[in-house]
Amino acid sequence: MLTRIRKAMEEKDEGFTLIELLVVIIIIGILAAIAIPVYLNQRNKGYDAAAKSDAKALANLEEAYLTDNPAYATVASAADGTVTGGIADFKPTAGVITKAAPNGASGFCIVSVSKSGKAFVFDSMAGGLSATAHASGAAAVTAAAAVADSSCKVAAPSFA
Repeated sequence: MLTRIRKAMEEKDEGFTLIELLVVIIIIGILAAIAIPVYLNQRNKGYDAAAKSDAKALANLEEAYLTDNPAYATVASAADGTVTGGIADFKPTAGVITKAAPNGASGFCIVSVSKSGKAFVFDSMAGGLSATAHASGAAAVTAAAAVADSSCKVAAPSFA
């Protein structure tokens, strides 16, 4: 009896079947299909947070600038981090385009475009940073280049 069991154990193939391997590969593929978009979305949220942070930091610097000067400054930062304008202390995040300009006699407007392509507006006359992105893609960069119109509004993107 023992020899028969031992012989059966020796003849048995060891390893995985092709079906078992395919099932494992399919499961890994499904998990990757779920995880990759979630990861990319989190990265874009980080880019947007950097743009909002730059807008708020520049707003604080604008208020500090006004204490020593008669009007708000016009400031521009490029995606490579170079800053032009009246506030030299502004340190922008790499990849974020930020523009600031006076908005009327007693306010200022800041448009900040994140690396994900969304534009965020800080309007000092309307209470600060808006909660949602105003434009995206090429419209966001155009909005930042023009800063905004006199009412600190950013046009919605055109998909025509």
